[in-house]
Amino acid sequence: MKATMTALCAALCGTALPAVAANEALRPLGRTELPGYTGDFDHFEYDLSSNRLWLAAEDHGTLDVFDLKTGKLQSSVKGIVDTPHGILYLKPQKRLIVTDSGGADALTKVIDAVSYKALGTLKLAAPAADAMAYDPSAKRVYIVNGGRDAKMQETYLSAVDPFTLERLGDLKFDAEKVEAMAIEQKGNKLYINVPAKNYLAVVDKQYLKVLATWPIKEAEQNAPIAFDEPNRRLFVITRKPGKLIVVNADSGATVATFKAPERCDQVIWDAANRRIYALGGEGYIGVFQQKDADHYDELARVPTAEGAKTGILVPELKRLYVAVSTGDRKTGAAVLSFEVAPAQPQQFYRLQDAVTLKSASPDWDYLTLDEGRGYLFIARRADGVTVYDVNAKKIVRRIDKSEDANAVCLVPEFDRGYTTNGDGSTTAFQLSSLKTIDRIKLGEDADSAFYDPVTKQIAFTMGDSNKVAFVDAKSGKPVGDLTMDSKKLDGTAPDGEGNLFMALRDRNAVAKIDVAGRKVTAQWKTEGCEQPTGLAYDAARKRIFVGCRGSKPVLAVLDGQSGNVIATAEIGRGNDGVIYDADSRKVYTSNGVDGNLVIYDQLDANTYRLAEATTTRPYARTMAFDPKTKRVYLVTAEGTADPAKKINKAVAPFYPNRYYPNTFTVLTFAPKALEMVESGEKPPRAQARPARPSL
Repeated sequence: MKATMTALCAALCGTALPAVAANEALRPLGRTELPGYTGDFDHFEYDLSSNRLWLAAEDHGTLDVFDLKTGKLQSSVKGIVDTPHGILYLKPQKRLIVTDSGGADALTKVIDAVSYKALGTLKLAAPAADAMAYDPSAKRVYIVNGGRDAKMQETYLSAVDPFTLERLGDLKFDAEKVEAMAIEQKGNKLYINVPAKNYLAVVDKQYLKVLATWPIKEAEQNAPIAFDEPNRRLFVITRKPGKLIVVNADSGATVATFKAPERCDQVIWDAANRRIYALGGEGYIGVFQQKDADHYDELARVPTAEGAKTGILVPELKRLYVAVSTGDRKTGAAVLSFEVAPAQPQQFYRLQDAVTLKSASPDWDYLTLDEGRGYLFIARRADGVTVYDVNAKKIVRRIDKSEDANAVCLVPEFDRGYTTNGDGSTTAFQLSSLKTIDRIKLGEDADSAFYDPVTKQIAFTMGDSNKVAFVDAKSGKPVGDLTMDSKKLDGTAPDGEGNLFMALRDRNAVAKIDVAGRKVTAQWKTEGCEQPTGLAYDAARKRIFVGCRGSKPVLAVLDGQSGNVIATAEIGRGNDGVIYDADSRKVYTSNGVDGNLVIYDQLDANTYRLAEATTTRPYARTMAFDPKTKRVYLVTAEGTADPAKKINKAVAPFYPNRYYPNTFTVLTFAPKALEMVESGEKPPRAQARPARPSL
């Protein structure tokens, strides 16, 4: 059989910090297509010295051999197995033991690992063997046999000397299904899942006696299991529903539970990186980080493919292999390979710089970053647009004729920048020279502007005029207007297909605008999200992120096709900025009233986990983001709520309406690793090949 190998390459963006990107725990390396394979694969085995990776093609009836380093299929051995499941390689004997539940006798096979000729079979307590685990400390292999596959109501756990092939004893379970096991290396216990009775059995591995049974109360069908012996923690996966349950290996008590991928058939403990990998048939690997024995975080959901539910970790190569079973599908069988990224010190955003700029009447609105030049464009209202060099930490210049500026839109492809001014005009300037070209009247009260790269037009939000004004980005000429049923036109983002998503703060809605047609094609209520303000978009997963200022401030996640609110997550008060970083898959929200930067990790399109909530400064509400350095820029000033003037109580009861001269400050926040010495934590050591997991 011929296989095709497709290399997968992912270019990391500039100097992005790997520790910031939780989804980088596993990096795709390649995919070996296996055309003609149908049904399920089961488990892997490998040998580093001969550079071989074996896979039990359960429904294909073959033992497949791959190049361990490249993942390329070398051969597909037929005629020696029927329905293979687990594989154990014995290096001194150059021998393979393969559990098998098929054929006339359903016997476990012993195979020469060089010639792939059958050497014999193992006589167990019953036919139809499946799960298998090797115990290096006792030099025994434990094999589950009988049960449902043998059309029996009881299942056996047989102990075998893999070198002499002598059967040493059997343990009978009055259950038709017994699954994976984990074995102590510095003790005498074996832990085995009994999903037919929904318990975890604790077995004396020497005498094959059940010492205890621990009910799995959180869910049903406990099948895969892994073991962190030094910390005495078992990692049990259930299938109804998919859950990861962390169990104390001494008491049986549940320590933690998490959602796990459905149809999981393998859970792997990565001791070197203190991670758990749960391989699920629904199409992702759940990655969980162990902080200590009792505390865990879901780190990432790494996309794989439907049916990718078994795998093997090769710690010496820092590689994870995953088999993609087709199930009822006719195509799609493959072996995926991932690079295991080393664990990094945890990072949090810290204040890097705070630079005060002189100003007699400090005020501001939106920020825009020119990443290439390192220029931060700050719309300072009465003071116009200030161009601040983020590297030199000084003002470069002020854009002429930009008084009353609320925002800046940059269009590098045309060497243009456009301000939005409170009197309803825009100031066009040359981006390279920062010289003003013209000030163009568009309407009343221009608040912000957003560029659509498909139509090459800029949309100016003009709430007082109840309209969006469109301008040709190259020429600066107005090309038309769109009347809107809203006076609070807020955050906007292009979808990359010629549409804009726009937050309508006074309508508790998001509008979808066809830019070329200059028409609203959809308007969706933001259920559970009051006063939608900041907005960003994930084009790859078609998700809209909306910052909501209402009485219960949240980040709302909307489906970009249906408009349905999929999830909400708590943020700080006074949101005025939302940014999505596709590289790290993080959503940033800047919240001025609470003075914080609340960041969420995107685990998948519908699941978000709080990454951190960093204190900034009061009323630092708008921000700009550098996707290369991951720095966040905010601005604020010292102020007061003067009762003699109108206070914007829609934002906060004491929202400042007067700011003090010479207090305007540019804040730079950057991710910084926590020093391990602060907690006394030692970095994890690299680990050699662990004890064989249950197969």
